[in-house]
Amino acid sequence: MRPTSLGPTEAFLVPTIHPAALLRSMKMQAAVISDLKKAVRIHKDGGLTYIPRMERLHGAMPMWATHPTLEDVVRFFGDYRRRRLAADFEATLRRVPWCVGFWPVDTWLEDQGICVPFRSQGGAKYWAPDEEREVLSIVREVFEDPKWPVWGQNFAGYDVTLVRDLGWACRSEVDDNPVEQDTMVSAHAVYPELPQSLAFQSSRFTDMGPYKLEVKERDKALDDEDEDDTMQATGIENVAEIDDTKLRTYCLRDCFATAGAGLHNERMMA
Repeated sequence: MRPTSLGPTEAFLVPTIHPAALLRSMKMQAAVISDLKKAVRIHKDGGLTYIPRMERLHGAMPMWATHPTLEDVVRFFGDYRRRRLAADFEATLRRVPWCVGFWPVDTWLEDQGICVPFRSQGGAKYWAPDEEREVLSIVREVFEDPKWPVWGQNFAGYDVTLVRDLGWACRSEVDDNPVEQDTMVSAHAVYPELPQSLAFQSSRFTDMGPYKLEVKERDKALDDEDEDDTMQATGIENVAEIDDTKLRTYCLRDCFATAGAGLHNERMMA
């Protein structure tokens, strides 16, 4: 993972590829250009722009987004019914879904996403039985309604298996694809020479910094794994032990990064 903009202290720092490395191989040229453009933009704007709005304004995600009530879930999906949403699951190594996040794609810089928990830290179920039935019905509709566009990072390679384990289907209007856009696939189509992990794409198209390190405990045995494929590959040893706010904020940041990267890839493929 490349770190991205750090600050503010006395100045912002935008790391990039060493010029000598670029001279040896030009395959990272697009990434370096993105970094230089980011540095110019931050200098002109005087601060970070491409981070979740509530974190930019208040330093944290709102409580309703990380610890939602049934009313919050009903309201969110009512407001964004059949609008493009970036989605991301977090699960245990045994593929027990812990939460699923959603972020509005077309208003990614202005609006706030929501993380729908299934379980809390320690493993207890988050919802009362009657609430759980209604919440699961709402989330199921998002994935099963082909007119409700969903984006995801490596969704076809991993998240779709969690959806199917829940007994649901993934349907989109794009051929036989389970989602409208998989940003890992679209990144490969646009920049086949660059890494396609979400961490790398986030470092190019957002200002969030290396947020994945906040919950990541890399197992050396997994160093060759793609860091965005599964919770195992991200090195999160035990999802059940992670603080609820930290895990759900992480999930929402993944959704935010997916929305931003997907919009860039969409423009490049147009």
